[in-house]
Amino acid sequence: MFDFFEILDEGVKCSIFADDIDIYCSHSSLEYIEKKLQNTMENVHKWCTYWKLSISPEKSAIADLSRRLLSTPRISYAGSPLPWKDSIKYLGIIFSKTNQNGAIIKNLRAKALRKINALKTISYKSYGPRTKDLVSITNNGICSLFYYSCTIINKLSQTDFKICDTIQTIALRVAPGLPIWTPNIVLLKIAGQEIFSEKIKRLVIQFFIKQMANGVHSPLFRQSSKPCIQLNKKEPEAFAGLLADLNITFDQVITLPNILDALHNDIYEIHIASFGFQDKARPMSLIKALFEETISESENFKIILSSLRMHRNLISTPP
Repeated sequence: MFDFFEILDEGVKCSIFADDIDIYCSHSSLEYIEKKLQNTMENVHKWCTYWKLSISPEKSAIADLSRRLLSTPRISYAGSPLPWKDSIKYLGIIFSKTNQNGAIIKNLRAKALRKINALKTISYKSYGPRTKDLVSITNNGICSLFYYSCTIINKLSQTDFKICDTIQTIALRVAPGLPIWTPNIVLLKIAGQEIFSEKIKRLVIQFFIKQMANGVHSPLFRQSSKPCIQLNKKEPEAFAGLLADLNITFDQVITLPNILDALHNDIYEIHIASFGFQDKARPMSLIKALFEETISESENFKIILSSLRMHRNLISTPP
């Protein structure tokens, strides 16, 4: 699908993940949007015909996320009109024009409760899994629903976060079989878990710092190396405060260099090694000293942090 973006009409954007395609357009004129989307759908039909692919119009949907739409224009694919819906789902996230946060929480809550009911069928039997395994199933099968969408639901209200915390406590009570009157603090201590809402916020912080470190290789940037999301004046200050709370300075964030541009100009050698400051078992003072020593010895190197399962890092160095 490398050439799919070439068929988009001007002003139309697209997001693709596997076989899920999301085509969208934003403009103040409804006639403009209707014309652009219809032209794009005609181009998509020609593209599918060329590559001998098929798209089912009845499985597709179109939705409006603005609050000014007074009519529903007819947009068709291969002569078949696309059905209009009040909300649309993409990669498991509900997008709706009204109360989107409520729609997201309602969808996640329904999924979590179905999995909790399934967990009950195996947890209340004497020959069922061990408590440790049930807690692992709860964390990876139920709580992961919220971890996956943490970058979106982190802006929820405190009321919505309380709903998330309640789902967590319900699931954790089922796993070890504790009574309903067990205090939440005791429950989280026994299960070795942290408060749901706090972990969601922490995951969001990790995601944001990672994207800032990835630079132009992050999805936050377009292919033209220009940021897709502009930061306002308050966000850099908030980011600096966030780093200060974590006892981190800007010079300690190793950014990923623009390898795609560098490879056209320089020849790079790739070396694989492990750094001493990556060992979390060591004291913080020693980790800091090892980190500063590595930086001072690697002034002519480009250090690229990697999240490989082998816990190794890539060091890229010019000749």
